[in-house]
Amino acid sequence: MITADRRNTVPSPIQSAVLNRLILRQNDENGYADHGIPGDRARQLDLTPGRGLLQGATTVQVASVTADPTARAQAEFMSRLAAQLDPPSVPVLASRPFPAVVDLGGLPAAAGPRRVVVGVADVTLDPVELEFEHSDVVIAGPPRSGRSTALRTIVTQLIDDHDVYVIGPPSSPLGGLPVKEASIGRPANHVDLINRLVTIDSLGVPARPVVVVIDGFDVLDHHSVPWADLEATEHLHLVASCESRAMVSGFHTLAGRLKQSRRQLVLQPDVADFQSLTGIRSPVRPGLKSVPGRGVLITDGEPVVVQVAGTEAT
Repeated sequence: MITADRRNTVPSPIQSAVLNRLILRQNDENGYADHGIPGDRARQLDLTPGRGLLQGATTVQVASVTADPTARAQAEFMSRLAAQLDPPSVPVLASRPFPAVVDLGGLPAAAGPRRVVVGVADVTLDPVELEFEHSDVVIAGPPRSGRSTALRTIVTQLIDDHDVYVIGPPSSPLGGLPVKEASIGRPANHVDLINRLVTIDSLGVPARPVVVVIDGFDVLDHHSVPWADLEATEHLHLVASCESRAMVSGFHTLAGRLKQSRRQLVLQPDVADFQSLTGIRSPVRPGLKSVPGRGVLITDGEPVVVQVAGTEAT
């Protein structure tokens, strides 16, 4: 609720957001014109104290809290009334820096199945969840931006209720996780596992959701690996990481499927590459430092700036 002696004292953005207006007596007729009241109507107004126009149309007389309408009498009455009430619980407005390190163990569990907590949001520091039941997930970013950490955070929350398979290069830190099966090594090492995964469709709907996690799929691209067959397999979800430029150029066999993902985590985004990759403008606020694990999570076209949570082992 705002009171002002003239229209121009209220900033335009606030005026446009306020729909209810009570216009009391103005100093001159021009004051009514500022509120959209025609001059012939303004000249006919006889507004005594407390009388005005609601929404510029209906004449109203504002009620007084006491029989004595003087300001002093009303102030004393409201003071006595306030003294009888319990003190209000006033929330404390606080501001904390956006943390560069977030511990997954300090965050609440995801709200439901097929969901994982990836980190916290900028400004609010609320937990941010990722739902992937209806979409694959792609994690893009430059080297050492936290892609493997993000994958590890996701995998550790899936292993109890999903059949998780991990594919990664020799440098991948995901090989030690207790997943269904892991294939860590050069591209040729992954052919056998991928050939077995592509038979999932012929076996019907799996008893447990199947998630294939690919760490650095852009460095594993090789003609000997049947990536095209994996791309065409329906009864599994892909969670894959790569360098941002690999998604922009789209040379990899899996890039077509992953570009259609409605879940994208872009770490340490470059402004130009971000718009090319996602089709939306970067929501990162000016001055926010680019640290490992910091990026933008896009869910069905809605972006939120996040700091990815890590596990104790990362």
